[in-house]
Amino acid sequence: MEAKATRRWAVALAGAAVAVVASRCSLIVGNFTECGDGLPSCPSGRVCQQGYCIVVPEGCNGVPDAGVLAEYGAVDSGSPIRIGLVFNFTSSAGVVNAARVQQLNAALLALEEINQRGAGGGRQFAFRVCDTQGNTALAKTQAAWLADRLGIRALLVPTSGAVVAIADDTIARDVLLMSPTATAKEVAALGNPDGGVRLVWRTAPSDNAQAKAIADLLTGASAYDAGLSAVSRVGIGYLDDPYGQGLELTLRGLLSGRKTTTSTFYARGGDVDASVATLNTFNPDLTVLIGFPDDVGRLVTKAAATANLSRSAGHRWFFTDSAKDSAIVANSPAGEVESSYGTAAAQTSGPAYSGFQSRFQGKYGIDPSNYAFIAHTYDATYVVALGCSFAVGSAGTSSLTGSRIAEGLGHLETGAATTLGPTEFTSARNTIQGGGSVNARGASGELDFDTATGEAPGLIELWQVNAGQINPVTVIQ
Repeated sequence: MEAKATRRWAVALAGAAVAVVASRCSLIVGNFTECGDGLPSCPSGRVCQQGYCIVVPEGCNGVPDAGVLAEYGAVDSGSPIRIGLVFNFTSSAGVVNAARVQQLNAALLALEEINQRGAGGGRQFAFRVCDTQGNTALAKTQAAWLADRLGIRALLVPTSGAVVAIADDTIARDVLLMSPTATAKEVAALGNPDGGVRLVWRTAPSDNAQAKAIADLLTGASAYDAGLSAVSRVGIGYLDDPYGQGLELTLRGLLSGRKTTTSTFYARGGDVDASVATLNTFNPDLTVLIGFPDDVGRLVTKAAATANLSRSAGHRWFFTDSAKDSAIVANSPAGEVESSYGTAAAQTSGPAYSGFQSRFQGKYGIDPSNYAFIAHTYDATYVVALGCSFAVGSAGTSSLTGSRIAEGLGHLETGAATTLGPTEFTSARNTIQGGGSVNARGASGELDFDTATGEAPGLIELWQVNAGQINPVTVIQ
């Protein structure tokens, strides 16, 4: 009996030890070591969190080839408000997405400006950055880690595919999901299953608007004449994901009965031979290509060697927002995409754009209008920061939850017109923390969010490749 009692005491003591460790740090995964002041740094692949080194998922330790760090901002400020950035900085082949890097720069510019003012109670913001490598399964793992292990309650996530893939998981965890670039129309259907406040938002306009702009340009219904209304046969090559599928379906429907069309899809980073062969057999006057720069370059290169899809054969290309990147020129045969048009969410018409453009160029030496969704990412960062500020309150001590952040976004629809940027952030923050509302106006345009869909209205920009450079042409109403 004495031996059994001893064993029971040993088990009880072991259980108590586990409870103590768990109470000190609920973020432990696998073997762990202590870290912090006066202790050794965590080994590679781990990060110090609440005094322990925890395992870091693939893609969340920075991207040296893209100059991307794992953390930014007030990481060591004591009680930072952490925001997760789940971006596809690289493709599965390791190709760096230049547009995503510039979108990160826009977020960093906003972060720097916001931290000069704070959320309230002296609290500042910090980013934890992950690279999905274009893999939605990895994005799900990263989002879960950011929420469960780091306690992050707001994520910035570009690409419709990633947003659709992780939304159910983030909603279940009461994490707010904000996208500066996800344009797929189905994003509006991603709501809160509990019937509470909406937890999926975006500063990018829906692809319904982009499809309508493209269709109007191709049928002569647009106020701007791009010289494309005479095309009779229109091919559509699209990425086989929620973004490409939704845009293709809407565009094809708008062209039905007005143009002769055929569509073909391809996988991200996959073989494009079948799609090129389908288009070549169809022999279109113009092909609308829905895809990212690396895929665009490969497809245009293959097409240039066919009988019907080369520039010399009279074929023309039309690109969508995801292709607005100088890489489509660099990765295509000389002259093949020259004079091609494309569309993107307009970002130069907002009241704050000129100031943002000047600060962005001064800091990074790049004109943000050369890429898509740069201003939308800047605005998304400000919007999320205001939502977080509302959640924690003026003392900085109230509960930070996704639902509370979303509630704060509902205070950005009406009230005094307020330009998001460094000079009016404090005023906007104080107003919504006091229960008031402001009419937020960003660098990308008006941000009158529809709280039912999480969308802000937006215009569409027409751009063109001229002398190897991407240049804005006009804004389409």
